[in-house]
Amino acid sequence: MPSPRIAPAERHAALRRPDRRSLSDSVAEAIADGIADGHLVPGDRVIETAIAAQLDVSRVPVREALKILHAQGILDGEAHKGYRVVSFGSETVHQLLEIRIALETVLLRDALAAWRLDPRGAVVLERPLTEMRRAAAAHDVTGVLKADLNFHRTISEAADNHIARTLWQTIARHVLIVFSLEQRHVDELPAVVGQHEELLAFIARQLRARPSEAGIRKVMEDHILAVARRRARRD
Repeated sequence: MPSPRIAPAERHAALRRPDRRSLSDSVAEAIADGIADGHLVPGDRVIETAIAAQLDVSRVPVREALKILHAQGILDGEAHKGYRVVSFGSETVHQLLEIRIALETVLLRDALAAWRLDPRGAVVLERPLTEMRRAAAAHDVTGVLKADLNFHRTISEAADNHIARTLWQTIARHVLIVFSLEQRHVDELPAVVGQHEELLAFIARQLRARPSEAGIRKVMEDHILAVARRRARRD
């Protein structure tokens, strides 16, 4: 079910206040969450003063946050002319899918290698999966998507591969936003949970085996492309 469209004047007011880890990055996260939640939609102007007022921060970290999101391709425009939320077309989705499959194949391969040394390490995946089940039961689409992202982030953090992990982190906001736009149907949430349960079961089996990278890629490809397949069935 698509989220109800929010009047422009109300959109910035729906953003959550940032934490203090890095103020500009936290503001960028709040704006990205606002796009994922549907409070800001493709084509909307992102107004620096409105965001600063809503998040109770100065305009400096907001300005830096807008530059971050612009550099990441989430906003379009120029600093002195203003920014807008970009439209994420089918080509963007296709490119993101390709990059995710390649990166997450490597990350899962390396995470499995780490977990074979300590199989108890894979237990950390239960937490985002529990969050996902809880959000699905509450019909919380964005909550499911964030738990989905946390599930994959947990895999990336377990992998002893700094470069792949860093690259994955650079696309994490794209993943959240694009898939929140692709997947706003409450009736699909149980399928999302089921796919992650299957992936966790695969991981548990591979802790006792030595899968080929091709086998890992096939599982990750099927997992990541599931969203696109559901969209194709809807269309």
